[in-house]
Amino acid sequence: MRLAVMAACGVAMVAFATGVAISQTRADLVAGVWTCSSQTPGGVVAGQMTYKADGTTQSSLTLTADIDGGKLVAHLDASSTWQLLDGGLIREQILGITARSATLDGENLPESVLTEIAGGGSQEPSNSTIELSASQMVLVDGEGTRTVCGR
Repeated sequence: MRLAVMAACGVAMVAFATGVAISQTRADLVAGVWTCSSQTPGGVVAGQMTYKADGTTQSSLTLTADIDGGKLVAHLDASSTWQLLDGGLIREQILGITARSATLDGENLPESVLTEIAGGGSQEPSNSTIELSASQMVLVDGEGTRTVCGR
């Protein structure tokens, strides 16, 4: 018995000294900076998303889409909230979107179009399935849009 206790203490000391982490919760795995990409009905959305432990997200994204035969490129900032639910789901709600800039076939678009691209920002909460590991997160929303994120 004493030998088992000493062995357990030794393993714990080695784990502590080498920085081996205790198992993380799913929320701990979500929190952090992710590089994400998604093929949506409106075009390809890609960029950096920072999921914070307080349940908020800040994102810097690029939307690339074909519009009437032209190429639209819009640079967006978004703020949202997130919450893990039972059953392998995540609930997210976009609180605001700002279009920093946008071009159509390389030509800058006016401020009025940037406002239109941002689309008013706030949206109703929506649920997605979530598959999660330390290095990859895959979200699939109710419409089947798949977002793949990596670290």
